[in-house]
Amino acid sequence: MEIFLDKFMSERDLHIELKEKLGFPDYYGGNLDALNDCLDEIETLDVDIYISDENIENKTIDDIIHIFEERAGKSSDFSFRIHQEEFLNIMDKNENITNNTKPRSLVHRDGDLHMTAHIWIIKRIDTSLYVLLQKRSKSKLLYSGLYDVSSAGHISAGEEARYSAVRELEEELGIKADPRNLEYIGNDKAESTFITPDGKQITDREITTIYVYNKHIDIDSLKLQESEVESVCWFDVDECIARIDDESFPNCIRLSELKKLKKKIL
Repeated sequence: MEIFLDKFMSERDLHIELKEKLGFPDYYGGNLDALNDCLDEIETLDVDIYISDENIENKTIDDIIHIFEERAGKSSDFSFRIHQEEFLNIMDKNENITNNTKPRSLVHRDGDLHMTAHIWIIKRIDTSLYVLLQKRSKSKLLYSGLYDVSSAGHISAGEEARYSAVRELEEELGIKADPRNLEYIGNDKAESTFITPDGKQITDREITTIYVYNKHIDIDSLKLQESEVESVCWFDVDECIARIDDESFPNCIRLSELKKLKKKIL
């Protein structure tokens, strides 16, 4: 069983989540006293509680966890585990963003459609167009050590794509960008399935919002996030397109995305 406690949820919505997941009766009062009483009536429970990782306080969640801890202390047959991670908005079959949020790891486990942001940093030299590629850290679970888009990341629940892109630029490369300097060039849809080293399957279905950042940067002064990025380099876009399937150029770049970039800029 899995319970989702998003820190942006109201007290009412948190208790609705608990009621639905734990099968509480219709007369459940939707408050901490009612939760305490209903948990006392459950003899056996084994549940994973996912809490969103925003750096904000939600006292109701703290109180809920305290009640779970007290109940678990009374019986070894009542157990729970807490996971803190990023929550994502789920998209519906028509590719519309919904208000339903879910932990990122479970989104990938279940193959839910979600949003990401990609940022291409570019420069021109005469008539040639160059793109900045990052080499993914060897510690990354997926695509470790491969060349990739300049900067990328998931769009957290409730976050606007452009501001997600700004956040990723600063986190991964140390670039403090003005959102107005990001040029939107379109969306791209992708789906892929992987098996992790520990044997788990990941199904990544995403709609990517693509931006271009063409302000001057000095790559020697970038502050790379070691857990994400091993190195960066400039690459001629035509050469990148030509070599994208070349084994001597290990990469996870989407050809469709790169062609959209070139068409938009040139």
